[in-house]
Amino acid sequence: MRSRTTQFALNAAGNYLRFAVSLASVFFLTPRIIEAVGKDDYGLWTLVNSALGILGLLDLGFGNGIVKYTAECKGSGDLEKRDYIVSTLFIVYSVLSVIGTILVAVLAYYFTSLFDIPVSQHQKAIILLWIVSGRSVIAYLPLSLFRGVLFGEQKIFQINLIQILTNLVNIAVVIAALKMGYGIIFYAIINFAIMLSEHLLYIVYCKLSVEKFKVSVALFRKDIFREVFSFSSYSFLISVSALVLLRTDPLIVKCFMPLSEVTIYSISMKIAENALLLIKQYVNILGPLVAELKGSGDEAKIRFIFTNCAKFAFAPAALMASAAVIFSADALSFWVGKDFAAGAVPLIILMWAMALSVPQMVSSSILGMTGEHRFTAMAAMKSIGINIVASVILAGPLKMSGVALGTMAAVVSVDLLIVCRYACRLYKVPFSSYAVRVLFPGMASSLIFIASAQALKSFHPPSSLLEVFLEMLVPSILFALFFYYFFVEESEKALFRKRSS
Repeated sequence: MRSRTTQFALNAAGNYLRFAVSLASVFFLTPRIIEAVGKDDYGLWTLVNSALGILGLLDLGFGNGIVKYTAECKGSGDLEKRDYIVSTLFIVYSVLSVIGTILVAVLAYYFTSLFDIPVSQHQKAIILLWIVSGRSVIAYLPLSLFRGVLFGEQKIFQINLIQILTNLVNIAVVIAALKMGYGIIFYAIINFAIMLSEHLLYIVYCKLSVEKFKVSVALFRKDIFREVFSFSSYSFLISVSALVLLRTDPLIVKCFMPLSEVTIYSISMKIAENALLLIKQYVNILGPLVAELKGSGDEAKIRFIFTNCAKFAFAPAALMASAAVIFSADALSFWVGKDFAAGAVPLIILMWAMALSVPQMVSSSILGMTGEHRFTAMAAMKSIGINIVASVILAGPLKMSGVALGTMAAVVSVDLLIVCRYACRLYKVPFSSYAVRVLFPGMASSLIFIASAQALKSFHPPSSLLEVFLEMLVPSILFALFFYYFFVEESEKALFRKRSS
């Protein structure tokens, strides 16, 4: 038990350390890359990644499937079945890689006209398209299998170490390339090379650490494929929804606005995306715990996670969204330039959409681990339609803010009013009580942050990015104190004291 607890703690610590390095990399490199290559080239980079992000759906949910079945085979000791599954999916991924190459060729033929790329950037756009497709689709698909095997084997800490190492190498190489005057094409080549290096390390580590690990074409089995696909298909639908949130918005912006505004919007979206990823480091830990409680039939503890843990997940998300209300324009101006202050309002909307999606993340994790993955998949598909339709309708009159409001519309109508309400019915918690218990504490504490931060900013407007962060400290402390003294229950305080003793 102690060994399992230690492994769980190491995996969680590795998640946060890897995320911190990744976030620092984005924070440090983004303004330098934009300055070096220009807003138009960076906008082109964002557009290419958004377009190819849709092809990431070629994974078809098999990534989650390989994790699930590798873990099951490890638990049962059926290493032969594991090798059948891995070998079968390697063949499947190889076929999907070929299909991806064909789709990229079709996209390359229409890309410049489809997105109205200036003639002077046609050649650059096509070169970028092929390089990025190698990193994100063509080579990535079959290579990603080995990371999935390691994840299923619970070697998450080691995966994080590999990602941290390659991320640090990426930072060093990119900085050197920018200093030497290389442009966006070379930056794409660096990204591709780093991806190959990272996944080659996964292959080597699989061979060294996974017991009797073998991949062979001869081990392909149709029945194994059908078994894995029966689970992966629902995971695929959920992945579709996630990619719509991350990839479709820049495409809609480009359809209604200049390429430079794609860059501005992408920066705001990147901040909201990383804020959500920070919260997910906590939410991801809850899934295995819920599965264990489901197996033991302890519904009371699952209900505790559904309400109490959701409250603690939503609070820091609300804190970050509140900070965006007061400091978004200043932070964007000092970080990437005054022109990017135009992304302040979209950033505020996206940050609150991120925060309000957090209760759904907890609910979906619980529903998925307790046999309700079909419902969450169908809800995710509804979110796609609402997101796209609302964004297109609002983009014309409201520009970037309208696209962000489309995301908010999907979050409120699906994440809160469908997914969370369904979970409330399942665990016999009135939705009004759920809202008061989960959302109200974070929202009320946000008012304390906003009022104190606005007063502080009026007294001393920040003159640098460092001052922005410093001025967030006191309001953040007030937020935390208010939340703790008014909304943390005595039973929760007792639990914290017990865990820390």
